[in-house]
Amino acid sequence: MKQNRYLLLFLLVFILISCGTPDKDSGAIVFSQESAKRELSAIDICHLSENRALLGGNLYDIAFLSDTSFVLANDKQVIIYNTNGEQLKVVGSNGRGPGEYVSASNLFVSDKYIYVWCSMSSKLLAYDKAGKYMASYSGFKAAVKKFVVLNDEVVYFYTVNRVGKSLVKVYDLKSSRFIDGLGVVSLADVVLSLRPSIGGICVDNGKVLFVPAGELSVSVIGGGECSNLFTIDDSKFSVEVSVTAAEIYDMSPQQRYEFIASNSMVLDVSSYEGRVLVLAETGEVLLGGSAPDLSGRNLVLYEVDSSNNPVNKVSYVYPERAMLYELHDDKLYYISYDSAASSYLLRGVVSE
Repeated sequence: MKQNRYLLLFLLVFILISCGTPDKDSGAIVFSQESAKRELSAIDICHLSENRALLGGNLYDIAFLSDTSFVLANDKQVIIYNTNGEQLKVVGSNGRGPGEYVSASNLFVSDKYIYVWCSMSSKLLAYDKAGKYMASYSGFKAAVKKFVVLNDEVVYFYTVNRVGKSLVKVYDLKSSRFIDGLGVVSLADVVLSLRPSIGGICVDNGKVLFVPAGELSVSVIGGGECSNLFTIDDSKFSVEVSVTAAEIYDMSPQQRYEFIASNSMVLDVSSYEGRVLVLAETGEVLLGGSAPDLSGRNLVLYEVDSSNNPVNKVSYVYPERAMLYELHDDKLYYISYDSAASSYLLRGVVSE
């Protein structure tokens, strides 16, 4: 039982400098110099200790409103904080009525609104920046991992339903209907989807950048088309699937834990001033002991410039008790649990 508890904890929180040149023969970006893995240097921004009962037990997503405020989704509420750790506003309320959510699992912040995805009722809700309810959209049947909203008009859902189905589904808010489906769900996408908050999707100058969980391949979506922007060639990023499409749905929980622990995955993508940053995990987690051994796991941050040239690749020692990684502009943030203070802690990674 003790090991199962550690496996569950691992699943919940498991939830990254060198320079190089593009490989002109393959078209993939290669970081030619491999630097040693370093300890993650981060500063404490704020403890989330105010009104802990309201914060709840499980944290699902974080999105920045500005450099000094952010919104956090947990299993009870959606809460706006400032970077002093003060709770500024509760967005909406928990429930099944208009403007309410059962479980807020994903967030997106546009220039005008805070969007909340409720996975339990498959509903998208919109609130203004003051937390006032504006609209809701329902009738979805997709297993949404992440989403973005372009110009407060079109939603791009990163979905993982079944192998062979569309990987990104495009939904028009004005007509309340799906208008397109892009990409194809792979075997790796389905198994990795057991891990919360995988893959990356972001808005970039009127277009959408997307990275599936199992590939270091960045695509750009715009004008009804999806095309490859660049692919990163990293021998340490490896995803191996040894089951068929028919077998993948019959995998036991233990088999899925082991798959996630032994394979690499993309966690996030961000665009800032022409540069693209991709956050990923590589290496292996060993599950045989009393607790998962993270010493062989790496947190990796890749940076590529506007001409698709490699800028930096930083490989970090996997931070303990870390969860909810978020790329905001060109900065990496994450939330960890501070056992000494018995509260969650927002930290910002220091660039070197």
